[in-house]
Amino acid sequence: MLKIGVVGASGYSGVELTRLTLSHPRLELRLATSNSYAGQQLSEIYPQFSGLDLKLVNNDLNQLAEHCQLVFLCLPHGRSMAFAQALRDRDIPVIDLSADFRLPDREIYRQYYEVEHTSPALLSSAIYGLPELHRERIRSASLIANPGCYATGALLGLLPLFKSGLPIEDVIVDAKSGISGAGRKPAIDTSFVEAASSMTAYKVASHRHQPEIYSQLRAISQKDFLFTFTPHLAPMKRGILSTIYVKLSSSELKRDFYQLYSDFYREEPFVRLLPPDVMPRTRSVAGTNFCQINLALDKKARRLIIVTVLDNLIKGAAGQAIENLNLTRGWDETLGLTNLAPLA
Repeated sequence: MLKIGVVGASGYSGVELTRLTLSHPRLELRLATSNSYAGQQLSEIYPQFSGLDLKLVNNDLNQLAEHCQLVFLCLPHGRSMAFAQALRDRDIPVIDLSADFRLPDREIYRQYYEVEHTSPALLSSAIYGLPELHRERIRSASLIANPGCYATGALLGLLPLFKSGLPIEDVIVDAKSGISGAGRKPAIDTSFVEAASSMTAYKVASHRHQPEIYSQLRAISQKDFLFTFTPHLAPMKRGILSTIYVKLSSSELKRDFYQLYSDFYREEPFVRLLPPDVMPRTRSVAGTNFCQINLALDKKARRLIIVTVLDNLIKGAAGQAIENLNLTRGWDETLGLTNLAPLA
């Protein structure tokens, strides 16, 4: 059994990760931390954990290093980098669910997150943890930057195109996320009265996942392209639906894009291309580590339209973190992650 710790176990991503580790056949949860709720049982915050003796403790680096063989960091951006540095100095592998190691450029990180990066030396060793893109590099990684939820949905929708070498000049990603994506900290905009029966765009042309998505695609294409990303808050608990528009040249309209996607994802355990006449729905992937995809070609507008859905807390966070852990240990990538979506 691999002894692991979850730092920040009381947040939405942290508690989902805790739940997944408890049901994983090869993991032993040794420490679950939360400075806000230290000393309390996790079941006092989330009654779903009733009957389990799982006491939350303070974030203590010495305790983590002593008792854990790998640590998941589920902290807000700006707070993970110091923990990651201290744990790596003790040779403890880290999977970070924050944004602190997703961007290779510390200046871009500072621009979008308004925090100076205090561990720039680790940026070059961090592996971006999207298995469908970096699976072989993840296997030997000791510091994994778990992708953002929006970024996961957008990248999975675009990888087959960019990997095919298709010349791409203009991409638009229009994404809708459930309210849990904003985190557990109370805020007016995400309260029930404000968010129910309403949708709103936010951080238009300035969202932090924009450079994350662009940098990964730019590394594949080795060319600049126009990229627009607009997120929206949707009145649902969880899930992300991304509608992606890619401008095509006239000569590309005869290409069989459905076959391209089918071939690309044929062996991927967590990406499902739906039949041509079935569009993805967020409820179909809620609570699972699956991403569903479909596409349509608008010949008159010369646009390929790709639709992806995933659970922002699972494939977009905790589930993908477990997937990455499985890869680093040489285990079956799907271990502990094959549950189907609930009926309601």
